[in-house]
Amino acid sequence: MRAASFTATSSTASTTSTTSVSTSTNASQPVSFPPGIFFGLILFNDALLPLIAALGTTPLMLAVVVGAAQNVLSKSAKYSLFDPCKEMAYIPLDAESKTKGKAAIDVIGNPLGKSGGSLIQQALIFGLGSLAVATPYLAAILAVIVAVWIRSARALNLQFIDAMEAAGKEA
Repeated sequence: MRAASFTATSSTASTTSTTSVSTSTNASQPVSFPPGIFFGLILFNDALLPLIAALGTTPLMLAVVVGAAQNVLSKSAKYSLFDPCKEMAYIPLDAESKTKGKAAIDVIGNPLGKSGGSLIQQALIFGLGSLAVATPYLAAILAVIVAVWIRSARALNLQFIDAMEAAGKEA
């Protein structure tokens, strides 16, 4: 069994973290893939090895390239789509509710979501033994979370439209 490992370092203005990920031809790939590609590479690893070889690359190099693309795409989507939409939710609120709502989301909501996701992932990895075994369960949990998120966004949209109509009638 051929094994390779790499160390990825990411830093922001406030923190620096180093993550080591090991890969092998029979084990899991690094967790930096976008979910669809990541899960596809894990679940169909043996079937994709000829394609990876035809591209003239190794699973490790593919992990680096897909990880870099994932970071660029996720940050651009966050700053161009998510942040403006998040701010739009506060438009119909009065100044006090706006301040309290933003504080609650920034101080409680964001860290709770990140730590909750980490807790779920770590519990599955430790409980099942490896990321490769935990991947189908993570995919199912991700699908449920995305479905709940879409439903919540639609409900928030209806509330937003009602609030804007009410504000338009008062003016």
